Amino acid sequence: MHLNVLGVDYRTAPLAMREKVSVRPERLPEALLALKRSVRYGVLVSTCNRTELYWTSDTSRSNGAIESLAGYFGVPVTELAACSWEAHEEEVMTHLFRTAAGLDSLIVGEY
Repeated sequence: MHLNVLGVDYRTAPLAMREKVSVRPERLPEALLALKRSVRYGVLVSTCNRTELYWTSDTSRSNGAIESLAGYFGVPVTELAACSWEAHEEEVMTHLFRTAAGLDSLIVGEY
């Protein structure tokens, strides 16, 4: 299994796009069901400055994750692809720990 992440955050997307792809807590079950079409095991993280999808797959590529996210949020795939980023394997863990520690926040130390 391979570990992957697809993200949209304050470094890659303007506020208008981050607002389009944010997931309010009450919509999380619905969002996860929509993503289940392309992601078998995954976690969706959404805050005011980032939305990230972490998932496992047989390959270290998106496997339709960006298409599923774009479809769920009603955003053209090309528009989402232009302001998103991906990481794989060890890079995913480094990013996750940096984010959890508040080192990858708009305001350093914010969790």
